[in-house]
Amino acid sequence: MDSAKRNELLQKIAQIEYDDVPVAMLHWQNLHWAYRKTFKNFPDIVNMSNIPKWDELVVEE
Repeated sequence: MDSAKRNELLQKIAQIEYDDVPVAMLHWQNLHWAYRKTFKNFPDIVNMSNIPKWDELVVEE
């Protein structure tokens, strides 16, 4: 499966989880990420749950 199709499916899954969650969240912790300038696409790989998809990180030196 190509990366674009995979990302599309993961976004759909995350939206379904967000919309149809069977429990009420009592606490949601916002995570803040710091990263080096050599990480070129970091903001783009963080999903709706604020968890990075590390396998898609681009590091340039």
